[in-house]
Amino acid sequence: MTMTPGRPLLEVRNLSVTLPVGSGKLYAVRDVNFTLERGEALGVVGESGSGKSMTSLALMNLLPRNAIRQADMLRLGEHDLLAMDGQEFSRTLAGKRMAMIFQEPMTSLNPVYTIGQQIMEMIVPDATQSAKDIRDRAVYLLERIGIPDAAGRLKQYPHELSGGLRQRVMIAMMLMNKPDLLIADEPTTALDVTVQASILKLLMELRKELGMALILVSHDLGVVSQSMDKIAVMYAGELVETGPVADVLGAPQHPYTQGLLASIPAARHSGERLPSIPGSVPALFAQPAGCVFASRCPQVQPECRTTRPPTQARGADHHYRCILTPGRSHTALRRPQAVQMSAAPASSNALLSARGVSCTFTIRSGLLARGKSLTAVDNVSLDIAEGEIVALVGESGSGKSTFARILLGLQQPDQGEVLIAGTPVQSVPPFERAKLVQPVFQDPYSSLNPRKTIGQSIGRPLELHGTASATERRKIVEETMELVGLPKRLFNNYPSQLSGGQRQRVAIARAIILKPKLLICDEPTSALDVSVQAQILNLLLDLRDELGLSYLLITHDLAVVDCVATRIAVMHRGRIVELGTKDEVLSAPRDPYTRTLLGSVLKVEIPALQARADAGARAPDPIHLLR
Repeated sequence: MTMTPGRPLLEVRNLSVTLPVGSGKLYAVRDVNFTLERGEALGVVGESGSGKSMTSLALMNLLPRNAIRQADMLRLGEHDLLAMDGQEFSRTLAGKRMAMIFQEPMTSLNPVYTIGQQIMEMIVPDATQSAKDIRDRAVYLLERIGIPDAAGRLKQYPHELSGGLRQRVMIAMMLMNKPDLLIADEPTTALDVTVQASILKLLMELRKELGMALILVSHDLGVVSQSMDKIAVMYAGELVETGPVADVLGAPQHPYTQGLLASIPAARHSGERLPSIPGSVPALFAQPAGCVFASRCPQVQPECRTTRPPTQARGADHHYRCILTPGRSHTALRRPQAVQMSAAPASSNALLSARGVSCTFTIRSGLLARGKSLTAVDNVSLDIAEGEIVALVGESGSGKSTFARILLGLQQPDQGEVLIAGTPVQSVPPFERAKLVQPVFQDPYSSLNPRKTIGQSIGRPLELHGTASATERRKIVEETMELVGLPKRLFNNYPSQLSGGQRQRVAIARAIILKPKLLICDEPTSALDVSVQAQILNLLLDLRDELGLSYLLITHDLAVVDCVATRIAVMHRGRIVELGTKDEVLSAPRDPYTRTLLGSVLKVEIPALQARADAGARAPDPIHLLR
């Protein structure tokens, strides 16, 4: 790409995005300004609904058809993005000079095409690149991303890969054309701690190797602090604080930035709630008269509600939008409350018990190829008592999700048995089983019917079970929505109209509406921003107190585990290699694999990426265990 000397690679001036909604407008993004040099990395953070993804979509010309994009300048090198129509942008820049990794890989990958077909179709063969060259590059990128047996993976379909592997495939696809600018929307959300750091290290290496600029949209401040040059904090469509990572995270000036940092899960005394920012990001259907954070700010002044705050500087490159002078701002989060934590259960009093459970799958590399056996779950036993929160941790491919399906009665084990309240799970009729145990899936958007309203989705279990009349069901749904923190006004909204945090609340509401005894939560907070994550975790604890729920919490986030779990089970290659109370496992781990997991956690640190990223350079490959 031709570059004018002295001009940044990307220039964004006064970018705004407005969406027509009913008879009004939604001001999704307002007056966003930033520049990005070639090879520079910018981290964009903020809660769901703050405008992070909408800003990225505006840059990629992927906004909804009725959206109105306005800006004083929007340039990539010599290309004026405002002057390009959709066809010219797609032909010239999209996927070539600019590429975007989306947050939800399962909905981004085509389920009817193999991984290899989808990666290689990103490049059309020309005189300088043969089909073999393209295939070799695809294999190289998959290997660099940390996918074992990369050549063999090209023949597989998306549903044959775990969530973490699918996310890595998306990263490889977007790097096929060596773009000048890569926009990554939560690229490490589905990755385990042992590979997260290595993926970020790879992106940094490729950034230097290709001279590629990077915009990373992330809810993980640890990721941003250890891999980005600059950070932009968004709230309600505005940039409220920007600057070098060390300046913003080391000395945050805006109360919202300070609130995000204080919401990061960290080790807490047993029985202590997480701090959280009260309230939620407002949907702005009118231009705000004053500060957008005024309704949630602990230091709000009368003028904050009527006058838009000025942009102030703390140093040459550190700017924030607030009336407070540098050094005077401090935050006050919702005070944590005590919660009674359970001790380890006696197996005789277990709500759910797994005894010697094993499950083996047959893997074929081709239609006529001889099948090989893959043991996904190997002789696993686990008890969950009433009111207990058991965390099941491990990398992608360790067997966690397969074990969860067995517990739910969705997968028949080859050996062993699962008991719910003392009865074999397969002996309990499905409708009765649904009243005892319910799942909360990792990806709420994929698990919700896009054609059903929120109220219909939450109330569907009541309808299937023939519970109450339509009027009574409506009342129960509204009460459940209130219980999980969803406004009643969202009853007739659709999933696409909700933020990620709101969709996760919908999934939880649907799971608890039948008042089950146990929730099996598969990565319930992995896609959420830190402040929303704190709210959801506190919600799970509140529901546990109010409804007497028990939880099996499947997660790769050890910070979350440290906050809420009573016991921890560490799973590796289909087996539970360590089991004990939270303090026993996290403070004095005995298994080498557990120590590796703990050593790979990315914390908010300055300066950048640590050498320990090498510990997670490659994900474990269950295919290598075939026999």
